[in-house]
Amino acid sequence: MEFNKRRFSFETLNDLNKEINKFDLNASENVVELTSPMNLGDFTLANRIVALPMEGVDAVNGAPTKLTRDKYINVARGGYGLIWLEATSVNREGMSNNNQLFINEDNFNEFKRLNEDIKKASKESSYKKEAYTVLQLNHSGRYSNHNKKENAQIATHRRFLDEKRGIEHDRKLVTDTYLDKLKNDYLNAAKLAKKCGFNAVDIKSCHGYLLSELLSASDRPGNYGGSFTNRTRFLLETIDMIKSNSECQGLEIAVRLNMADMTENGFSTTENLEYNLEETEKLINLLRDRGVKLISLTLGNPYYIPYLNKPSDLKKDEDIEDPFTSSYRIFEMSRKLQRKFPEIFFVGVGYTFFRQFAANIAENEIKHNYIKLAGFGREVLAYPDLANDLLKESCLDKDKVCITCGLCSKLKANFLPAGCVVRNKETYGKYLKELDK
Repeated sequence: MEFNKRRFSFETLNDLNKEINKFDLNASENVVELTSPMNLGDFTLANRIVALPMEGVDAVNGAPTKLTRDKYINVARGGYGLIWLEATSVNREGMSNNNQLFINEDNFNEFKRLNEDIKKASKESSYKKEAYTVLQLNHSGRYSNHNKKENAQIATHRRFLDEKRGIEHDRKLVTDTYLDKLKNDYLNAAKLAKKCGFNAVDIKSCHGYLLSELLSASDRPGNYGGSFTNRTRFLLETIDMIKSNSECQGLEIAVRLNMADMTENGFSTTENLEYNLEETEKLINLLRDRGVKLISLTLGNPYYIPYLNKPSDLKKDEDIEDPFTSSYRIFEMSRKLQRKFPEIFFVGVGYTFFRQFAANIAENEIKHNYIKLAGFGREVLAYPDLANDLLKESCLDKDKVCITCGLCSKLKANFLPAGCVVRNKETYGKYLKELDK
């Protein structure tokens, strides 16, 4: 594994291409495909640009607040064709923090209002087209917190993750009985999402949260561990329950999926911590058989090795992998899966590191059918007008893009409202100051 602290300092596409061509990457001169419409089933997306989920830590009693709403309205007006809303807990004990979104019978009308506002605002963008909306459903598992204190609920023990989280070695695992009942929480949340008018729900299975951890629970006893069939049981049976429920008819199922964990004993990860997509492909086959056609790809565990899925050149206090290597790995894995499953609408990731040329990289991947859709996460917080600017100017403004500083993640980790401190200092700068008190 190569380690390097090179800074991103490219001023022209030509300069960038000289560097990235050796990684089998290229930045296209135009963004025609990226800004063109595409059919996703019966829905026509305004473009191929996806706003990926980024937790805001700004809900009250599980419901979206003005801060939540303002963020999504800005993104909708900014022209993103598909808006994938942030992790929304399916029950109280699975919340990542007290201010996480949590959809339930008492507050679903607030989610309905939010979704309606997003769809209305999206028609005010330069594309004049309603956005496709996905509500991400989640149980935070080992990353659950209550009153700013660890409230981890784990599916399996992993020494290195347990130590980092402060989980004792004899902590009891969530039981099969709990997991049996938890599927009903996902079903109930999906029913409410349907009432709210969301186009789809995402059964989140990435980044070390509970369902992601189950996929790697090879040493867990019982119905949800050991064999591949058992480890995928919860995800697949939950999807089956939602698909077959009369109150969810017409609601599409999406999955945000770890291509590989890249951690010891991780899903689709070898003993030397490289990826092996064999089980990932087996799972995608099963998802496809259930009618899942929208999958957002990611990898790793941001709580443990953040640079794997968030390449950065601004980390000063640690040796990190060369961000070009991190980025290329993401593209390499995504290309293999898109090639294997051409009928699946995979959402790619890893573009933000390339600053003002991020869209040019995404264009190349889409133009060559390496990926169907381009997803932006932290970039969304910094640059809500990204899609509009691409349509009007055919390029990104280098003074608006995310600089990969990681301050949004730092705010979230400290249970503070998370947004871009650099580009939206007026709203989020005060929360960063709280960390210095």
